Order: sequence, then C-alpha cells, then structure tokens
Amino acid sequence: MPGFPFRICCISIAGCASHTSACWSSCASHREADSTAKHFPDRLHDVSTDAGFGASSGIWPGVLPARPGATMDDEALLRAETLFLDAATDPGAWQAALDMVAQVTGSKGAAILSVEGHGPVILPTESVGELAERYVREGWYQRDFRYAGIPQMKRTGFMVDQDFVDPELMPRMDYYADFLRPMGFGWFAGLRVTTGEDLWCLTLQRGIDRGAYLREEQLRIARLGDVVSRAATLARRLAFNRLEGSVDAADALEGICFFVDWLGRVVRMTRAAERLLGQDFQVTRGRIRLAHGNEVLERHLAASIWPDLAPDSAALRPVVVARPGKKPLVFHAIRLRGQALGFFSPACAMVTVRDLEAVPRYDLETFGRHYDLTRAEMRVARALVERYGLVDAAAALGISYETARTHAKMLYAKTATTNQVELADLIFRFGS
Repeated sequence: MPGFPFRICCISIAGCASHTSACWSSCASHREADSTAKHFPDRLHDVSTDAGFGASSGIWPGVLPARPGATMDDEALLRAETLFLDAATDPGAWQAALDMVAQVTGSKGAAILSVEGHGPVILPTESVGELAERYVREGWYQRDFRYAGIPQMKRTGFMVDQDFVDPELMPRMDYYADFLRPMGFGWFAGLRVTTGEDLWCLTLQRGIDRGAYLREEQLRIARLGDVVSRAATLARRLAFNRLEGSVDAADALEGICFFVDWLGRVVRMTRAAERLLGQDFQVTRGRIRLAHGNEVLERHLAASIWPDLAPDSAALRPVVVARPGKKPLVFHAIRLRGQALGFFSPACAMVTVRDLEAVPRYDLETFGRHYDLTRAEMRVARALVERYGLVDAAAALGISYETARTHAKMLYAKTATTNQVELADLIFRFGS
C-alpha cells in the first residue's frame, strides 16, 4: 500500500451489520515523494522487458520462482464491476467487491484508500489486515516508496511497482526483503478512483507466489477505474443526501451543529451555527478556530472521530470554552453511526455547541397540558422558571404572596417536585 503515517481504529460499514472493516487514519500531512525515486514514462509497464527479470515469469531476482500472474476471466471482471456498482447503494457490499477483484486479478488482497484530503482512510480486505497493522506498528510507512507512484497514477489512472522503483533494486530494499516478503506479499498495482475532487486508490497486492501484473493484465484491470469511480461518486452523493437530512433535522430543532469529516473539517453546519460565527469563533479553511483552546478542541475532535482512545479518556469529554464577560460555550463531538457513516460519507461526526449565555427554550404549553395546570398555575410556573423568587413572582403577576404560594404548592403537587429548582429543571426538559 502507498505509504502514509497511520493511526489504527475500527469502523463498521454502514447498513450491513455482517461486514466490519479495519480503518487506518493519519492526522499528518503526506510526505513529499523521495527525490531519488525513479518515475518511469506514462505507460503500462511490462516487467518482462526489464533488466534483471526473468522474461517468461517476471519475478524478482533472488525470489523463489513465481507463477505468472493469474489469467483474468472477463466474465469474472464483469461480476466484480457489478459488485462495485451494487456497493454504491449498499455500503456493506464494498468488501465483497474488493474480495472479488482480488480473487479475479490473482491478488492476495485489495484495499481502497484515500490519497488526498482524508488522512488517509483505508478499507481493506481481511487478507491484508495483518500487513497493514505491521505497516503501522513497526514503522514501515516511513520506508514505503510506493506512494512515489501517485503522480503517475494521477496522470494515467494506473501504477505498478516498476513505475517508481528500479526493478533491479527492489529485492535488496528493506521494505520488500524484510517486510513484504516474510509475510508472503510481493507485487503491487494501484488504480485511480475519484469522487469529485477527492482522489482515492484501489490497491491490489499479490502474494509472493504470483508474478508481477503484466501488460495484458494491467489493461484489463485499468478498465475498472471508471466503474469504481462511478460507484464511489454515487455512494458519496447518497451520503450527502443523508447528511442534508441530518442537517435539516438539526435545523428544525434550532440546534447549533457542525458536521465534520475524517480530518475534523466542517462540511455542513446548521443555520443556528452560522449565526454564531464571528462572535466567538470562526470556521477558517474548513476548521473550527477558537480565540483560545484550539489544541484542546482538536484533540477532542480526533478522539471522537477515531475511537481508539479509552472511553474515559479526558479528550472525549466536552470542551468548555471561556469567553470574557460571557458564560462559556460547550463543544461536544459525537461520532456518527449506522447509515450516517458509510465509507465515502462526507461527514463522520457531529459537533454540537451549547451557548450557556442563551436563554434556555422550553414549551410551557405542552408542560401545562401534560400536568393539567390551570392558567393561573402556568403564569406562576413561568415566573418561577424565569428565576423570580415567590415574593417577586407575586409582585410581577399582581397577586398576593399567599395566592402565589397556593399556586406554587399546587404546582409542586401536580408535578411531583418539591422546590423551585426541581420545577424549573422539569420545565426545561419540555424544550421545544
């Protein structure tokens, strides 16, 4: 797999309880391609023409003889294409499609990973799961030259090992000799997948018992790029539609909410959130920016988006942001679940903001109907909930203290409360 610094966590593929995937994410920027890496001409690469390779088999020097690449069945490739298109509307089908494409291309495993702007995020087949864990745990991502082929993949839609590493050097490189080969992996191919402006890579990883991806195989595999891109783009559009529904629901409740992607960038916000911008915080280049406390909020977002921290981690707790001369704001990030969290979903978490300066909203009419209150009792309840004492409430309503006291006793009896604080708390639970 192309090399990026990862953090490990697990996600469930939305909409299909029987499919679970491992997902790796990075919060760091992509490294620059090594200046010594060789970039070959924009062409499909046939290893049988390279020096140092057996012309008939296309194997690495010093590696046990490998069988040639699998003979690909056009009908099987068509079935893989169909599975990818099915996955556009069924998030649980992505892994089945990846398993199928790995099988028909003679690969040991496959994965889809983001290349730009997502971290990356990776959806692998089970067969490459251990490889990816070691890739992170043992720091092999720091020595992976494969991502140097991304410029080639951007231009042509396809890349193989030979496009960015000298074939004669491959068997002597630590990455291949000490990492891939002992785990039974060898040749790699990457296929460009796009969803709008976002770039992804469908990676194929062959076992050591298979030869390289030869020219004829590359031609057959390359045709999958448009199909997977269409499926991924449709999946993302459907995910956006679901997201818009969530935003509309939050708007109806007049909630202050931001919806963020895997890197904590804002992709949607409610109208109430828009109104709050500029007063105490901003959204700059897609990120929530506070006057103070940005690092704490960033840690909170990361902990909520990637639940690889302990549940009692301090980073998971809501972030309280102090404001001079005002009551604070409280930020709380909640990771989306179920259908709201597909692999290509534009948002993976919702950030709610409570403005403690705002007057709490409540539905006194519904409260009154539920407890069968009289109009007089409701007027006293409103006065009490607005933090009047009983004497002040009586004066504000133009009634005697004894009358106000009688209504208060009836309120407490009907609502099973014992004092003004309990009564106010109960009323606020009837928020509109």
